[in-house]
Amino acid sequence: MKIFLLTSTAYLKPIDVVGDRNSDLLKLINKYHKEQGLPVRLYKEDELTDEELEVFLSINGGECWIEGISHVVFDD
Repeated sequence: MKIFLLTSTAYLKPIDVVGDRNSDLLKLINKYHKEQGLPVRLYKEDELTDEELEVFLSINGGECWIEGISHVVFDD
């Protein structure tokens, strides 16, 4: 499946992960990040406003943050 990540532009960055409709997307993103790094900008908590912290996704237990997920495409 592909998870399309937001990039703060009109473009999205897809990552290919192994999972299905019942998978935890955040766990899949964390695993991908540990193995390959993410193709989007990573933010530190102190770089974000309170409003951004409410909508951005925390990666690796708050080590870094990404803007979010646009959508998911399943292989089936």
